[in-house]
Amino acid sequence: MIESPVLDEAFALVEARSTRSNIAEILDSRFGNIPPELTGRLLAVADQQRLKALVRFAAKCPDLPAFLDELAKD
Repeated sequence: MIESPVLDEAFALVEARSTRSNIAEILDSRFGNIPPELTGRLLAVADQQRLKALVRFAAKCPDLPAFLDELAKD
């Protein structure tokens, strides 16, 4: 397989977009519509490890303010 930094970056962007979408879906299903502020702040997270941690937190956080607090730790 040919390695390409451009393709690696493109795959990373797609993976980050998918993970952000999963976080939004989890929060929406648990708490209803998520505020635009949260969506905007979530879009600013690019690190895949941080996004994975946020997926886990979204699944167990008690409410949206708690998720926003966790998101603010970036």
